[in-house]
Amino acid sequence: MEWLGKYREFIEKLVRFSNVSTQITDKSIYLKDSLKFTPVQIQILEYLLENREQRQKMADIAQALGLSPSNLSKNVARMQQKGALEKYHQSGNRKNVILQPTPKGECAYEEYVAEILQFEFNQVFRLLDQIPGEYIGKIGEVLDFMTERHLERIREGTSRKIQNQVPELIKIE
Repeated sequence: MEWLGKYREFIEKLVRFSNVSTQITDKSIYLKDSLKFTPVQIQILEYLLENREQRQKMADIAQALGLSPSNLSKNVARMQQKGALEKYHQSGNRKNVILQPTPKGECAYEEYVAEILQFEFNQVFRLLDQIPGEYIGKIGEVLDFMTERHLERIREGTSRKIQNQVPELIKIE
């Protein structure tokens, strides 16, 4: 593993974080009122709250969050059942589905933020405060680059599967 050179420790920590994050993606987090949300559902709520006025269609939301459209749809259905968000159409366009958080969803998100800030992000922010801003920006660029490369590999893998499918031969009689 010498090919990682001086970046070995950083990449190992990044890979470990990624692997652990993958394991908790579908694990539910309990909030008050017995509501349960996965980390992905919390991210969806956060994105909707931050971008409420943009009224983006679901495909754009999926892309922004790095989710497949089907993954977003499944999570949206679960969140709708919990009363955390609602679906709308804009007048004159029934094709695009617009998602809006409900007051119940907004309240659940606020509860989550208060808890995660206290138990996790306050310490993360203290550590980040020790790093000059321009370096944090560079770390962000590294993460963006790696994310885009992974998305490209996902897209290539999907297109390769489609290309490699050989149609079944049906004998003509």
